[in-house]
Amino acid sequence: MPLMTGVYATQGPSPTLPQPQNQPQTHTVVNDQSVVEIAALYGITPQALRQANPELFQDKERRMEASMTGKGDPIFHGDELKIPAATMSVTEETIVTDFDPTHPTASSEYGVEVSDGSQRGGISWSPGNGSVKLTQGSTVPGPGGIEMRQDSEIEVKQQNKDGKTEFEVTAVFSVSGAAGAGNKSVDVEGSAGAGHRLRYKVVLPGENQNPQTAAKVNPFDPTTIPVGATVTLDSQNFTQTQFSAAFQKLFDDAFPKGPRLGVTADGENKVATGSAYSVTRTSETSVRVDIGALQAIEQKSGVLPSINFGPLSLDLGPGIQANKGHSVLRTAEFDLSKPDGQAAYAHFTATGEVAAQNDGVSNVATLERYNFSDQLRLNGEVSYEQGDTMARAYASFGGPQTTYGYVKTSYPDGSYSYTITPPMRGNDDPPLQVVCHYDAQGNEIASERTYEYNLKVPTDADAKTWNYMLTGDIKGNGPVQVGKDAKVTFTEAQMQALMKQTNITAHAEGTLPGNSAERLGEYKDPFQFGMTLGRILDSDPHRLTMDLFFVSDGADGSIANNDRARIDMTIE
Repeated sequence: MPLMTGVYATQGPSPTLPQPQNQPQTHTVVNDQSVVEIAALYGITPQALRQANPELFQDKERRMEASMTGKGDPIFHGDELKIPAATMSVTEETIVTDFDPTHPTASSEYGVEVSDGSQRGGISWSPGNGSVKLTQGSTVPGPGGIEMRQDSEIEVKQQNKDGKTEFEVTAVFSVSGAAGAGNKSVDVEGSAGAGHRLRYKVVLPGENQNPQTAAKVNPFDPTTIPVGATVTLDSQNFTQTQFSAAFQKLFDDAFPKGPRLGVTADGENKVATGSAYSVTRTSETSVRVDIGALQAIEQKSGVLPSINFGPLSLDLGPGIQANKGHSVLRTAEFDLSKPDGQAAYAHFTATGEVAAQNDGVSNVATLERYNFSDQLRLNGEVSYEQGDTMARAYASFGGPQTTYGYVKTSYPDGSYSYTITPPMRGNDDPPLQVVCHYDAQGNEIASERTYEYNLKVPTDADAKTWNYMLTGDIKGNGPVQVGKDAKVTFTEAQMQALMKQTNITAHAEGTLPGNSAERLGEYKDPFQFGMTLGRILDSDPHRLTMDLFFVSDGADGSIANNDRARIDMTIE
């Protein structure tokens, strides 16, 4: 049943059911409703419901009567309960940020570099994100045998992502000092330095946008920003240390007449702090602005076995890159058609402060994001060195990547929500996000938890299967299309229902031992069950499709009768 354009659900919320509101309500108890059930209907915690009705829950006679009848709480049919306003974490839109303060290397990178001892320059290309990077540096002798190095780089990116066009320019400037030492067994070199990097990013709605459109954008003049576009600037100061150890002389002794064999181990650690500013044009008259501080830690390490044929050297070996980012951003949306909104926008961009109750201001929150990633890489290099002149060509191939983290959205009333991305071996588009809501006292409102899966649809059979599970149409007609991503969302109640259907299927008539439903049916906690579905989706989207189709087949207690049950979910 379509709920809105592009959104389908097997069973939408009934208009007669109460919904969470930002104003107090009343509720008349019916049948044998429990406090937990009533609280879930209104998006509040059972604790909040009890605190709002002390005259009922603290009445000794009522508590005794409830105990005598086997009830846990002293509420009865016909009682009128005061329902407090739901917290902002439930009633307001969950705001998140995808801003990443780290500067990770693309999934693959190819480049060349030439140096003559004191000057060096290079160019690299990353087809995965459409970037080209130019580097330039110089080296001069310093005191005590230390080399003083100056480096700069400019990187330009353009790529289509999630139906949008991203343009990005990054400039990095650094100064470092390097020194080395060696003996018969090993050559060691280390460096330490500091620098500054600037990043400017424009995201335009629609793919293959003209770069001239991005060039016309002024991040401090909202009228130049197209509706749906985002502009982000961040500035960072960083310190950097590098270390390398070359074990080549060991092998020179072992193979005095053959090609030289060696191993180089190196590592790099970069720590950055700075600030970020981002503005999104949300409508013709409104903009959303994010301002705040950031931290980033980036680490690289690797081992490169090498073979040297005179001046020519070949290197190939594994490495790992790990990144950790932390940002705390204040965010607010401003209606620039109102004088108060214009004044609040100017004050916020200048000071980072805003009053939540101002006319023309909405969606005020604080966004705290932690993001982590680590990636295995295969690094290769071919170099030629003659005297002070050296030329090299290199390639770095990205392997499996683990990404995870969370965004904490804090609202003015003290409530907050967590958008959690669990550890997955995925890509830039995480397969699962879980959104959890909390009141100002830190109590989770479990009934409002949601699970969002980013579904890949590799074949037409997968699309038809999902449509069948969603709509019940045996022909497989529905919103899911092959080759197009979809977002599948389960509420906490829907996840509990799916877990129950899975348990029934695991023991259904005609089900063979060791089936997928039996494995999934072992879970009793919806959160852990939902995590497992995410891991299956991450490793094999087709397997998740077949597992849930099997659950749909046996949820009525029998595999043989082909009477499949719909799975209650929402798909965009």
